[in-house]
Amino acid sequence: MKIRYLVLSCFLLAIFVVTSCKESELTEVPLDKLSPENAFNTAGAFDAAIAGLHKVARDEISGSDNPYYYMLTVGTDEGRLGGYTASASIYDYDQLNSQHVIPAYFWNVMYTGYLPKANLIIKKAEENASVFTTEAQKNAVIGEARFFRAYAHYCLVNLFGDVPLVTEFYTSPKYDFVRTPKSEVLNSVKEDLEFAAQWLPTKNSVAAAGRISQGAANHLLTAVYLEIGDNDAAIASATKVINGGYALMMQRFGNYASEPSDVFRDLFRFRNVNLAANTETIWALQYENTTTGGGSDYGARGNHMLRCWGANYFSIPEPNPTPGESNPNPMIVIDTIGRGVGWCATNNFVRYDIWNDKNDIRNSKYNILRIYTGNNPESTKWYGKVLSFSASHAVPIDTITQLIPQWRKVEGVYEAGLTTGRTYTDLYKMRLSETYLLRAEAYMNKGDLQKAADDINVVRNRAHATPVAPADVTMDYILDERARELFLEEERRITLNRVGKLYERTVKYNPQIGPTMKQENVLFPIPLDAIQLNSGAVIPQNPGYN
Repeated sequence: MKIRYLVLSCFLLAIFVVTSCKESELTEVPLDKLSPENAFNTAGAFDAAIAGLHKVARDEISGSDNPYYYMLTVGTDEGRLGGYTASASIYDYDQLNSQHVIPAYFWNVMYTGYLPKANLIIKKAEENASVFTTEAQKNAVIGEARFFRAYAHYCLVNLFGDVPLVTEFYTSPKYDFVRTPKSEVLNSVKEDLEFAAQWLPTKNSVAAAGRISQGAANHLLTAVYLEIGDNDAAIASATKVINGGYALMMQRFGNYASEPSDVFRDLFRFRNVNLAANTETIWALQYENTTTGGGSDYGARGNHMLRCWGANYFSIPEPNPTPGESNPNPMIVIDTIGRGVGWCATNNFVRYDIWNDKNDIRNSKYNILRIYTGNNPESTKWYGKVLSFSASHAVPIDTITQLIPQWRKVEGVYEAGLTTGRTYTDLYKMRLSETYLLRAEAYMNKGDLQKAADDINVVRNRAHATPVAPADVTMDYILDERARELFLEEERRITLNRVGKLYERTVKYNPQIGPTMKQENVLFPIPLDAIQLNSGAVIPQNPGYN
């Protein structure tokens, strides 16, 4: 399916309809329907608009039945193509061009989703300040909108490099956007986040779960300070988060604490993400199967992390079936571990290479499923037995997508009778363990390896892993630790681009895509539609693309 993307000016009109009319009618304000002119007349209206921004954040990941968002992991050191169509995935950098769906997807999400909504909220909050009880209430609304504007621009510069900086809401078409230098965009991001960190609530209550707080603003601000080279500011902002009412979960907790497992597994269980007892959550996306809008606009609501990354185990057929049997019984049927499709797959780097500590609970059987047992009574030969390669298997098992290590953080709870692979477990966007690793990076950059090791070891100690020695702290070590702790949570491509390691580590660890990657592929191409429709100015293409 080809998706058309309009020039930025047209993007804005796709979000809030501005009706063209005769010049004599331009002063008219429609009062019988919602419009930007009359919709923001109460504080509650601004809350509803902010909810629209959160919907964009949820839809960025799972708003369509495609694994586009996970292409921030596929094509890096961690992930590769699984069983999805090659035309819609990054599996070969030789095929990545200005008409490829993946770059266009992220360009569109930022420029048609986050930015026009955020800019309109900011504009109207300033214009309609009288609807707010206090200046602080108004600034909290503006702060949350500026957070999302900052997030969008931060993602854009780390995916595309220099990009148009959009900090106002346009009410008419604009055809002369230009690429703003990355340094200027990052400075705007920094200013937005510093404002948000000043005016947002210090830490959200359970009743406000999912909303943006000072913790989220300071967390992202830490990454921005690191990227612009201000390590002292990065340490200060990370410390505000670490000392701001958050704490790593060290003991079993939540709805499944009585089951055999460990605390790391508890973090990802259904309804544990925003549980009051969970002091580790900074920002998580909310999914509710019984609430309109609580999943996505796609027919099968919910998040599809399991659909993307879960093993396609239920398609493994019975070996040596009865003669004449056209549809042999699968050896495993859908059960409590869910219905993965294997769209995306892990590289050996993240499956095996980083797990060099046998005590690390993040690699326990509760967190990574590595052994599969037949559970289909119809498969008498393999019922109750461990599945493996053997001479008795007449049908080979695909170890890329079917019989693969499955990260159990992708598992969740289904709506009754639903077998689409979508679940309703909330998804972390920011977790405190990452804040520690960000601060460790800042200390390392300053040459204080002891404090860097101390922060890393806060995370490793919770995992029962052997502490790292200060002399062993390097950027590559921190990236390995992020893979152990944050796989399928962080936007890996953005992290690797931020620290200048995407090319090096992808070539080294990704056997599928590394051989075709060139240095210029660290940036996505600018979508061709955005270039062609921007008729009033030239948007240069990134080097290496056509």
